[in-house]
Amino acid sequence: MRNLFFVCLVLGACAGKKHKSVREKRQNEAHDCVFRMQSLFTDAEDDFSFPLWFNEKIIATQKISSITRRIYSTEIKDAERQLREKRQYYFNQNGMLRCLVIRHYFDDQEIGIVRYDYPNGHDKFGYGPYNVVKDSSRMDVIQDANVPEVKTTYYPFFIGTELLVYRNLQTGKKRHYFPSGKIQKVDSIPIPQLHDELVMGTAFYPTAQYILGKDEIKSEFTRYVYSKKTGSIARIIFYKGPLTTKRTIAYNTQGKCTGFVDSSFHNAKFLTQFQTVFALDDKGNPMKINTFKRINENPTILQTEHFLYEHY
Repeated sequence: MRNLFFVCLVLGACAGKKHKSVREKRQNEAHDCVFRMQSLFTDAEDDFSFPLWFNEKIIATQKISSITRRIYSTEIKDAERQLREKRQYYFNQNGMLRCLVIRHYFDDQEIGIVRYDYPNGHDKFGYGPYNVVKDSSRMDVIQDANVPEVKTTYYPFFIGTELLVYRNLQTGKKRHYFPSGKIQKVDSIPIPQLHDELVMGTAFYPTAQYILGKDEIKSEFTRYVYSKKTGSIARIIFYKGPLTTKRTIAYNTQGKCTGFVDSSFHNAKFLTQFQTVFALDDKGNPMKINTFKRINENPTILQTEHFLYEHY
């Protein structure tokens, strides 16, 4: 996983009717988040063929034209922070991503740029073909610096009502979507093969995702749990061999996302915990995110991210 966080939630003791009304209010508004939390802060951030990291409806309603995201190293003191990466997301007036620019830094110097252009946004299935431009010319003057390669590209292989199949351009492996949440076989399409990826649900709302291993054993399995009332993401559980990470999404009483909890276990034995905390602006959008690791009850900050929103 790209990021592991743990949020420690302390709920006041509320009873009876008052407690119920607060809970219902939170559930009714819990979907109101500019981030699509089943995609952001997961491996899906590197899945550029499905640019579904933000809630298009909120982007359009708030008339957000761009979001600038700055990712810093450990923030012990402000003066000691170092910028590691800057992501600039640009949206059209319908809220769809039209361009993503990723700038990489080494020792506070920009060393490379990758730009992903989405001339047509994404289709109703979440698939967005893109054009990519990479510039790593600045690496020539900085030793030991590395700009990550352009990530996996998919293209449609089969599009149906009960099955969607996309092919990995680099490896030839396929990703199979089953929108009904159940495996549907289509006579003209080969069954999933070893190392293919299977997704129950849609790219917008997956319920389970895994890699097909030998003897149809599921490896690197991910399960998504949504609120039955609002449809908002409540939990994500990542399984990878003997390691399990359980993530709980946190919302405040106004229904705004305030972070999430990651607890890691090895063969059911607790290992570690991480905490991420969102500081919200007056519209309820995250503007600063701190990631902590708790050691002997003392939180150690690992990373800081800043978000800046611009509007039409």
